[in-house]
Amino acid sequence: MDKGGVLSNLAGSIKRIASACSLRVPPEVRGDLLNLQYRRVGAMVPVIYFAMAIIAGVSASASVGHFSLTYHIALPGFFLVVGLTRSIVWYRRRNDQVSQEQKSKRLQSTFILGLVISMVGSGWTLDAYFNTEEARRVLAPIFLFMISFAGAICLTSLPRTAISVLVIAMAPSCIVMIGAQDIGIRAMGISFAAIALMMIAMVAHNFAEMVAGLKLRRELKILSETDPLTGLANRRSFEQKFEEICEDEDGGDIIAVTLIDLDGFKKANDEFGHAAGDAILLQVADRLKQLCPDAACIARFGGDEFVLAERRNDPSPNGDDREQAMRIALAMPYFHDGQMIRISGSLGQATCRWDGAELSPLLKAADEQLYIQKSVGQNEAAA
Repeated sequence: MDKGGVLSNLAGSIKRIASACSLRVPPEVRGDLLNLQYRRVGAMVPVIYFAMAIIAGVSASASVGHFSLTYHIALPGFFLVVGLTRSIVWYRRRNDQVSQEQKSKRLQSTFILGLVISMVGSGWTLDAYFNTEEARRVLAPIFLFMISFAGAICLTSLPRTAISVLVIAMAPSCIVMIGAQDIGIRAMGISFAAIALMMIAMVAHNFAEMVAGLKLRRELKILSETDPLTGLANRRSFEQKFEEICEDEDGGDIIAVTLIDLDGFKKANDEFGHAAGDAILLQVADRLKQLCPDAACIARFGGDEFVLAERRNDPSPNGDDREQAMRIALAMPYFHDGQMIRISGSLGQATCRWDGAELSPLLKAADEQLYIQKSVGQNEAAA
């Protein structure tokens, strides 16, 4: 294959791989992804900057007698200072508690600095390549190769940064070396380019795996906290949410927990079938969500038992009205396959101040109220 064909294929491969790495992150995992990227970058960036400082120092010592002071002192000094400074900065940040916006800005600064360092290193390498003796001109690409690949490995969680560093730093040198007359230098350029492409593919693959892992983790979390039939919270999720609303100082003064038990559900389930029972439970969930859109959490505890928690001000003038509205809504007909099914629901509610709330006593008190209502027969009157 001629020289032009090699360069054309190299450019085409870089373009295709870079395009493939423009991964679209699902909106639901972007926050988790940002946290994971920040944590990984915070752990690895000090390593890459420290490595960059060491390689710059080694490169400076190897250039004695072959490079001008600019390359022997100034540029290595630049990489050394930047490397040590940024390594210390990120090391000090390791325990910082920062907002999502701050995390995003810090990662963006890493991206920009990576581009700047890559451009400076690429220019340094090209100039050194053209202005040194034959035996020495491959040293600069080798040092750049080491820095670029160390950076790509440490920045795997930031694919655009890692790929940009590789392309900006390596592409000019690889193209020049592939176009050289010396077969040895040309072979080295082709080797560098091939390994760079493999690194880009690895970065893309690792990032895709990271996103897939976050999606799976989120799906498992949803499954562990959600009732699979109704989509409401399950008992475990309700308990966690209750703790959260108890810690929220900006909510209302009172926490109210309402237990709901369906009257006649077992009979309807036996008479019309389990599919009808599932349809009833789904309709109950929809009615509760429509009636109580401001509830902190609505959950299905299992079977035909539901519970909701809310924060409200004391006193709550609409509390009794809402309970009556819920009884009326639960007593309205349910439909499945053209059949009308009539059941009702019993409610039990317990309240306490938010700063002294405990779930178990509230549930026990609400359960006692629920069975008092069942015995009184208020639901038949509501129906």
